[in-house]
Amino acid sequence: MSSPPAPTPAPPDLLVLITGRAGLRALGEALAGLQEARPAKLIVAPDGLNAEVLQEALGLEFCWATPGTVLRPGLLYVARLDVTVEFQADRLTATPLPAPDTAAPLDALLRSVAAAVGSRSLTVILSPADVAGGAGVQALSAAGSTVLHITPGAGLGHTLSLLIRPAPHGRTAADEVTAQAAAVLERMGDAHCLLDGAFVIRSVNAAAERLLGMSRNHLIGRSHWEAFPASVDAPIGQALRRVVQQGDEQHLTHHYTGEGYDLHLEVDAYPTGEGGISMFWRDVTARVRSEAALRDSEGKYRALFTEMDEAYAVVEVLADDTGRWVDFLFLDANPVFMRHTGMPYPVGRTARELLGTPNPRWAELYGQVAETGVALRVEEGEVTLGRVFDLNIFRLGGAGSRRVAVLFTDITERKLREAHQAFLLDLTEALSVLSDEADIVQTAGARLVEHLHLSGYHYVDVDELRAEVTVRHFWHALDVPAILGTYPIAGFMSPDGVARLRAGEPNVINDVFKDVPDDLAGQGLKAGAAVHKIRAYVAVPLSQDHRWNAYFAVADSQARQWTPPEIELIQDVARLVFPRVQRARAETALRESEHKYRSLFDTMTEGFAVCGVIRDDTGQVVDLTYLELNQGLEQQTGLDRAALMGRRFSEMFPQSDFKRWMAIYQEVADTGEPVSFEEYTDLLDRWYAANVSLHGGEELTIFYRDITEQNSASTSENFSWS
Repeated sequence: MSSPPAPTPAPPDLLVLITGRAGLRALGEALAGLQEARPAKLIVAPDGLNAEVLQEALGLEFCWATPGTVLRPGLLYVARLDVTVEFQADRLTATPLPAPDTAAPLDALLRSVAAAVGSRSLTVILSPADVAGGAGVQALSAAGSTVLHITPGAGLGHTLSLLIRPAPHGRTAADEVTAQAAAVLERMGDAHCLLDGAFVIRSVNAAAERLLGMSRNHLIGRSHWEAFPASVDAPIGQALRRVVQQGDEQHLTHHYTGEGYDLHLEVDAYPTGEGGISMFWRDVTARVRSEAALRDSEGKYRALFTEMDEAYAVVEVLADDTGRWVDFLFLDANPVFMRHTGMPYPVGRTARELLGTPNPRWAELYGQVAETGVALRVEEGEVTLGRVFDLNIFRLGGAGSRRVAVLFTDITERKLREAHQAFLLDLTEALSVLSDEADIVQTAGARLVEHLHLSGYHYVDVDELRAEVTVRHFWHALDVPAILGTYPIAGFMSPDGVARLRAGEPNVINDVFKDVPDDLAGQGLKAGAAVHKIRAYVAVPLSQDHRWNAYFAVADSQARQWTPPEIELIQDVARLVFPRVQRARAETALRESEHKYRSLFDTMTEGFAVCGVIRDDTGQVVDLTYLELNQGLEQQTGLDRAALMGRRFSEMFPQSDFKRWMAIYQEVADTGEPVSFEEYTDLLDRWYAANVSLHGGEELTIFYRDITEQNSASTSENFSWS
């Protein structure tokens, strides 16, 4: 009988630590008291950090694990993603990354740890960390190693100490690690559940009990489908079956409404070495509802832009070879744009294409705002259209952006009237550079008071539903108490005056003490007028949609016989003030909405596009035009969104792509039904999951997500089974 083989020397313990840049300082503080602990400690360095930055962040002495470095127990090493580990002469040694593994270096490193150390290794991933080593984690689990996700915090050092301290007498290191891992799971904030391959619940942690409102005794030993029957055909049930059947980890956000729950859950499910599922989830209901409220808010402001009386457009300013601003491309416009200008739908076309020889001042003004970032209020004519516009121009984006938004109205008729009124011309010029509500009212009121030798003015908002008026702006030449604030309508104006303003007519009072009735209410009004030294006044109402919303008034401390020209001039001034006040308020709302809208879509990881539908004379969908694109699309496709903007789909993609993708887009445009699909593009040699829906009648909104690696993994798995 041959003698048994000599026992293989037991490999040393190895602690692998994976973190992003944000977790380095917490990791260094946690390791400060564990420098003499037995395991060799190997930190996988985040990309792009040099030794000085790592030293400052960790606050510890460390050695670089370069090819040939022996990883000795008790020492701290940092490795870049260009090494693996293996036993050489019974010593755990860093080795060069094999050439075939350069595409997935973290997977290669973790697989080498699984092969070299197996169950004697412990891998800790500090969340949040952007880790792409899913295949390596599976290899570690299959080798009996323990992999933990831990959120860094004040107790991180204690947790690591528990995980790597010597096992008590009678327990193996593996037993101790398992017990410590269970303790970590019990303390963590995320809910956790362990299912076997038959979907029977084997364990849950305290967070799961809290979130579900059920004790673990009620859950353990039951089938997941029995405990949560509504999940069987829900997205979460489908994901769990994929984990067991395909061995793929699953990540999803799911709205679960079964068994009386109404929760939005963020779920991460991982295959276990025994064919089961390790599932983590967290309640993100508050975040999802907050995002929905944000979308609703943005939608309201978007509706304001669509339905407002002012024209709105977004343009990209174009320069010639010398840097001179010579043209601009329309990127967006609201429906009122066509009514104010008489032009056809402009999006995707330049001013020269639309007008032939446009006023060069337009491009110069837009370019000025794009260069300086300083908003501009100006009145400018367009000879080609025979119209004059009142414009408010401001830059969208930061320095270097060529995108400019403009709010404008057609003031041709008003300018013709004002041409004969020097005062109104001067006042309009003064107001044209103002965008602040208080400045607008103050400038108009002060000039009118000076011009007509009056004593004061005020601007009042009206809320008829509450029967209240709110004095927003007030000025008086004499020393009188301020009347800013909210008051009952009945105590602020006579019933006859209210009726005239409600009917859209000016309320003209030549002498308060003679024109106001001498009843009990009238006596109160006269007393208030005496205190504020108002003897005569004219109030001009603002009415919209058959509702009285505000009025502008001027007053004199002496009785006065108002003349028709004076009343007409006051009305003309009020007509100048009202839209500008509304515009100032709308601009504030616009800036807030634009910030919310742009932040949401520019921070999305999914690619997003808004495309205009192009039909032929028969109404058949023949092409799409790119109208709006986010940064995520560049990340998902590698295409330059500036180069795509305004271009047609057929111009950018080969016919093979065009025919397949356009067939789907045509179906959505014609039926109005949203479609989700997966398709390949020859141009990019990638697979994408896409969601397409009809928006606004003739626009498609499209979300893209690159699933090439997912499809490749699925194809490889299927081939392996076959």
